[in-house]
Formats: sequence, structure tokens, C-alpha cells
Amino acid sequence: MKPTFLIDRSLRTALTLWALLLSAPASADSITDLSHWLANRPTGSQDDWTVQAGSGIKGFVEDNGSGYSSRGNDHWYLDPGYGGQLYDAEAIFVELTSDRLNIAVVTGMPQTPPNGSWLPGDIAIDFGYQPGSPSFEIGIVTVGDRSGMAAGAVYRVGDTRNDWNYGIWDEDGGYVGLGSNAADRAHPTYMKGDGTLTDLGDSSIFYYGDARYTDMGGSSTNYAETGNRLGALDSGDDRHYLLAVSIERSLFGDLIDNDFMVHWNMRCNNDFLQVDPARVPEPATVLLLLTGLLGVTGGRRLRRG
Repeated sequence: MKPTFLIDRSLRTALTLWALLLSAPASADSITDLSHWLANRPTGSQDDWTVQAGSGIKGFVEDNGSGYSSRGNDHWYLDPGYGGQLYDAEAIFVELTSDRLNIAVVTGMPQTPPNGSWLPGDIAIDFGYQPGSPSFEIGIVTVGDRSGMAAGAVYRVGDTRNDWNYGIWDEDGGYVGLGSNAADRAHPTYMKGDGTLTDLGDSSIFYYGDARYTDMGGSSTNYAETGNRLGALDSGDDRHYLLAVSIERSLFGDLIDNDFMVHWNMRCNNDFLQVDPARVPEPATVLLLLTGLLGVTGGRRLRRG
């Protein structure tokens, strides 16, 4: 009976892998809604940003919304700088499917902040990621204001150290000012318009707007909502914005075969987020494995006959 057991087990494994391939994560057109990323609708706590269980989405949360200080509601500490809700980088999510890289950032910073405020930074990706030795080879533009660089454009960065701008804080959180060589090089803010950049193409989806969750309906316990938009939390200004991009996996070439880390902050680097994704095998890899397993199963059946 042992050969029959082996055949059945191989067939079950093959069918399971095939089912996993067919049950790929939701299409990229849903990434602009928080319901794609979150396990539950937001209710006004840090737990709002818990990812969908078993979805293959990797997330990191650092919501500082409860950290009010004597400097006022607009200036509570974030780490490494102050700034309050406007500068709060709250959560980042990454989803690597068989054909796309999907990224979402939840922040208190709109794409066009009030006059006198710092602007959002670019999304930076470090392929071949090794902790303590960052090297950001890919940048995704979030604000189109440099030398024709449009929002959503994807660039290969030639000089991974000097083609990036950095924030106003050193690695110990000390203020050093804009353009200082002492700025923390582990947290790039945005690409230099005159850098050695190669335009790889555009994101297939680029969205930077109000954070929405389709299943909201009425007001929740803590949030005041306008339609499906997240509005004020208690008495403070707690507007949330969603930055979401979807990029064809093939756009990255061989880089996508490496482990990598996705990073986002604002141009002052008052707050930042980074996460490494859960990996999904290429369709060709899965099909080759399926073919091999089915071949083994068929061979064993023939030998039994």
C-alpha cells in the first residue's frame, strides 16, 4: 500500500500548489482601498492597521497618534523628529504576487501639504537587503516636481548613496539640517532630479489620496467619517491618507529575485517606515514544480500498472 500512499500524497501536493496559484491575492485595482490591506475596519486605535490574515501581505505599524506633548497637538514627538499627525508615518504594507509588487503607506501627510510644510518623500526599495548596509536601487516618485519626474514613475538609481537626498537628522536623532553629510544615510528621502537615474516606466496604479475603507458606512466609536474617508480622531486632527502603488513585477528585472526592503518617509525624515515583504514564487517556478510532481505521480501509476 505504500506506493499508493506516495502517489496520493504527490497528487495532493500538486493540486494544492495549483490551487495556491489560482487563488492569487486580489487584483491590483483594489489596493487603493484599505479593505484590501486590513483585517478589520478602523476604529481609532493602533490595531486598526492589522493586516489581512493569511493574505501574503507583510506590514509594519508605527502609529504615534496617541503621543501628545506639551508642545501642542500639532507638534508631538514622532522619532526622530516632531511634527504631529501631519508628519506621522503610521503603517506600511507590501504584497508580492506572481506578477505585481503592491505597496501601501498610511500617513497623516497629504500629497500636497500646507504651505511651509515638508513634502512627502519617495518610496525607496533596497534589493539584496542586508540589515546595517542599506543600498536603495529603486525609487518611486510620489510628488512630481523635479525635472519632469512624474508621480508614479519608477527609476533605477545609479549611485545608491549620492543620488538620494536625506533628512535633517543624524543616525542618533540629532538635528544636522538639510544637505548635511552627517544626515542618516539609512533613510533616504527623495531622489535627486540631477542624479544618475534610469526611467524604468510608470506604476500601473498610483494613488495618493484620502484613506478609505469600503465597509465603513456609519460613524465608528472614535472616528468621525465623511463618506468612507477617515476623518477626526476624538478632538484631534487625525486625517489619514493612503499612498498606494502597483508595479509590474517584470519592471524590476532580475532585482526582484533578491530579498528586499521597502522604505518610505517624508523629506525631513521626521518619521519613517520600512518593511521586507513575504515572497511569492514566480508562476513559471510553480508550474515547473507542478509538472515535476505530476510527472512523478504519472510515472508511479504506470509502474504500478
